[in-house]
Amino acid sequence: MVQSANAANIYVVTAPDGITARTFVDCEIENHSDRCQLDTGSAFPLISGPLDYLKSNSVTGHQDAMSAQNVKASCEDLALTSKVKVTGQVLPLSEIKRCQGFPMELSPSVGVKVFDGFRINMDFPHRQFNWNTTLQPNVLSSFKRSGIGWISMNALLGTSRIEVFFDTGAQLSAVDEKYVSAHPEKFKLVTSTDVTDATGTKTKQNVYEMEVLTMLGRAFSNNYAVAIDFSYFHNFFPQDVVILLGMNHIQQASWFLDFQNSKWGFLN
Repeated sequence: MVQSANAANIYVVTAPDGITARTFVDCEIENHSDRCQLDTGSAFPLISGPLDYLKSNSVTGHQDAMSAQNVKASCEDLALTSKVKVTGQVLPLSEIKRCQGFPMELSPSVGVKVFDGFRINMDFPHRQFNWNTTLQPNVLSSFKRSGIGWISMNALLGTSRIEVFFDTGAQLSAVDEKYVSAHPEKFKLVTSTDVTDATGTKTKQNVYEMEVLTMLGRAFSNNYAVAIDFSYFHNFFPQDVVILLGMNHIQQASWFLDFQNSKWGFLN
């Protein structure tokens, strides 16, 4: 375990609404100390905007990338000359993907693939991130991986069995708008607002309070989700993945994720 049992090394930035949140961890890239967003919804191990300390790195390739909101970005792979560290753990990364066009901040993001081979503990109530944890939950369940590495887990919405997509990069959970239409009894409209997306397109966004979400017997509070089109996600996940689990839910628990055996559970 790189961090001591009392080390607070997860930084949760909660919005004024007290519900939505973003999550960061300490990282070191090219000998530059930074805060990286913890984003299990990113299929790229390490991605950034146009950071100043990457200006002189050699370009090894170019690739367009598409966000979950169907926003295209122009990306290039940059060779790294120094070791990458996340909360003190050295990671075997030789490149970083730098993108322009995503509605992202300049801070880099650590994606889900950096955890491959590790047994990690994301303890949000105590703000602790541990690599290679020796702790073991009393109850374990299996998670699935999509072709690009995303994680899905079993859950209950009310009494209905569903699958959720575990995404620490999402400030608020999301629900498939088709599922809302098919099961209106499970959702209560909280607000409806007009928003402009990264392409300049105006759309209406509905936020719902859902029936209670339960995972491994744990009932969550703050069961709010924005209804969105899940067509992009269903290119990688089966149709029963109907909720993107965001930080309003994730930050309530201490998560055990065993990427060696595809197992997960709670440690609180």
